[in-house]
Amino acid sequence: MREGNIQCFQHRPLAVSRDEIELQVLKGKLRILVNETVELAMREFKFYNCATTVRKSENTPCMACVTSPWGCQWNTHDHTCSDKDDNIVGPNIIGHRKRSECPQFENPDPVLIPVGYKTRISFEGINLNNYKGRVFTIGTELIKNMEEEVISESGPFFTFSGFSFSYDKSPETNILFYVKDRETGKKMDSTLNVTLYNCSVGREDCSLCKYADPKYRCVWCSKQKACVYEQLCSGSQQKDLHNTGCPNPEITN
Repeated sequence: MREGNIQCFQHRPLAVSRDEIELQVLKGKLRILVNETVELAMREFKFYNCATTVRKSENTPCMACVTSPWGCQWNTHDHTCSDKDDNIVGPNIIGHRKRSECPQFENPDPVLIPVGYKTRISFEGINLNNYKGRVFTIGTELIKNMEEEVISESGPFFTFSGFSFSYDKSPETNILFYVKDRETGKKMDSTLNVTLYNCSVGREDCSLCKYADPKYRCVWCSKQKACVYEQLCSGSQQKDLHNTGCPNPEITN
């Protein structure tokens, strides 16, 4: 004790497990005991690691970093999250609570994607001044080990040719496209969320198909005897599949 203040010296480093290292914050209690039995004071301390804030948000690393409660900052040059340091400045540093300044991709169009049909998707990229001349690739966890090169259009707009998805576990599911800087292989911030849907799931007959929401553009394809996305009704000579009546029911043994 010195001038009414108590100073404690840590004689050895804190030992933490591998699971604890993965946490964003660890909590610990410091107790002051008299004669090792009587508690004189107690205070809870929090130990944090900025680097761990991005591990559970791989598709939005910069946003996760700068919106954490620990005052972290993002470095676009080496793709790292670290403690706020006023001595480190420059256009590559995204400060704490500066989420809007993160390099990111957003606003996909269209947001409804039918299975089995390759759909071209456009989107926007913002705050990419530090990435001029870079090539980006796009992919999704729904299709492993397959990425497409992103095409830069005029202004902030980008496109890619899309994927032909296969999915039949439910009528629809949400998917997120990730975007990588091809030079480093690092993921950029992406909020490219779209809805993948399958006209056939839950619409096994013509009448159910006809009641599908028009936004899905599902049609009953008589040749395939299935409810499919209109562009997938192969070989059909019908001009207006949406106004075609259902075939008469058949009685089978």
